[in-house]
Amino acid sequence: MRIAFVAETLGCPIYLGGISRYTYVLGLALTELGHEVHVYTMATPEEWQREIGLDCPLRFHHVRRYAPSLFGYRTLYYRLLRECWPGYCFVNEWAVPLVIDLVRDARRGLLDIIEAPETGGRIAIGTKLLTRYVPVVGRLHSPSFITAQGSYAADSLRLKQVTRMEAMFARNATAISAPSRAVADLVRRRFGVLGDIRVIGNPVPRPTTETFDIRGLTEKRVVFVGRFEPLKGFDTLLRAMPKIQMRVPDVIFDLIGPDLFNAFEHGTESGLRVYMTADEAKAVAPRIRIHGELLPEQADEIRARATCAVVPSTFESFSFTLTEAMALGRPVVASRAGALLEIVEHGRSGLLVEVGADEALAAAVTELLLDPEKAHSMGREARIAMETRFAPSVIAARMEDFYATVCATVKSEQ
Repeated sequence: MRIAFVAETLGCPIYLGGISRYTYVLGLALTELGHEVHVYTMATPEEWQREIGLDCPLRFHHVRRYAPSLFGYRTLYYRLLRECWPGYCFVNEWAVPLVIDLVRDARRGLLDIIEAPETGGRIAIGTKLLTRYVPVVGRLHSPSFITAQGSYAADSLRLKQVTRMEAMFARNATAISAPSRAVADLVRRRFGVLGDIRVIGNPVPRPTTETFDIRGLTEKRVVFVGRFEPLKGFDTLLRAMPKIQMRVPDVIFDLIGPDLFNAFEHGTESGLRVYMTADEAKAVAPRIRIHGELLPEQADEIRARATCAVVPSTFESFSFTLTEAMALGRPVVASRAGALLEIVEHGRSGLLVEVGADEALAAAVTELLLDPEKAHSMGREARIAMETRFAPSVIAARMEDFYATVCATVKSEQ
């Protein structure tokens, strides 16, 4: 089967590149099953060779962003059109050439099926045309009305327009898959998508980093990987820190990810004072290690030495930061939100707390820090769960069956 994926970027850090990471890992697993996998991306040949390597079996297609002008004046276009239609312009500057390339290859019979993320509704304007030639599967990754809420107001024109494009794509796609029931139900309610949404988790690769037995660690470390923003529950974690540090004075907090709101631009202690008293900030600041943006392998090296990982998000469609920590044998403390409820088995592979409950978060983290035997046991169960439920070979086999069913259904209806 010749499968086409759409991934705007490649080689992103784990906390920014969920779609690109999914595409790469699943694509490799599908090629091992004998399929031909194409990836349509804005990444240049130089970028994907640098990030992924020359021997990658995936077939990459570079799609240039279209930057139209109005009567020859690009400045006028950006000022006028982007002012009136910011969301539509943002989506279609890459969507127009992307759809043109996909339609060209589909008409030539070079593709059997196309899978594209709903994010931004990148191929929304061409979905109906594409489905005349090949089935189009929509993959629910991260709806903008959830992920963009920290950057844009819910009533912002840009967010409204982007969300309309995502809804258009979801309604016109041949079939829809989702990594969790949580995001499937949310999108069905929001977009009014009819029909079945196949729930198939994301592939989680086996880590290559050496892992350490939690019981033998000399330091008590808590790791957070993600964007420093409320959507990821970063504010909840900061409020919980003084409570944890009071009970475990020698704890170390490893924070990995981009500081989107410049919380620490004037220093760690200064940033903490927004969430705690001056005395608490003074006590907690020396226990924090801010690592910034790291590559997946670098982040894994830090997580492999942690006692536990925290994922206090307000919603997650799946969460690579959670599952990749579990694959390393780290127990997790996560919020009862979205897919986290479906992945973490409370009391077995991790602990679940209510969204925004900093006291409960602190209590759960403290429990694992003070009981290495329990943390080790949960970490072992977490690793087993990842290997049995979300190994790339397992997910690829399920996606292969899904693609075959979609193609067979389309053929029977023709």
